[in-house]
Amino acid sequence: MRAALVATLVLSSAPAFADHDPKLGDCVVVTKNSGRPLAWWRAPEGCKMKPKIGAPKLAADRAAVLENLECLDRPDQVKVAVDFAKDQLVMWTPSFSPRQTGVDAFDDGKTLTIVKLFGNVCPKDAPAKAGPVASRAFWLPKGPRTITEVSCNKVWNCR
Repeated sequence: MRAALVATLVLSSAPAFADHDPKLGDCVVVTKNSGRPLAWWRAPEGCKMKPKIGAPKLAADRAAVLENLECLDRPDQVKVAVDFAKDQLVMWTPSFSPRQTGVDAFDDGKTLTIVKLFGNVCPKDAPAKAGPVASRAFWLPKGPRTITEVSCNKVWNCR
């Protein structure tokens, strides 16, 4: 509960990101001291993440994860497959600005850094859309975190 409160307080004071940031750094440089990259977590079979989770929140137990899922099975039959003795999830629904191409997350054990990726547009890309996208979840080791957001430029190879 305290970790979720810390995350909410930190995020509410985080700067809003405009459609573009003229001083965005290269992603390698921006994330250099952000800790290790976090792996995506997939919802269990028969479940999907709720479409509007909102701001990033730490889910440190089964009940917190199930609150953010829509499942066909009864909750007691859902296999969450997270060892909550040592792991937790961060779950949220990011809102992309028009030039944003993705999102990533890094953890140094104290700070969870959510990275908004901006980059070039390839000729075959669909037109960029702003607004909420599919809900996301990443694995991270158990423990309280301060959550921060940064942005960076990533050059994608067009094919």
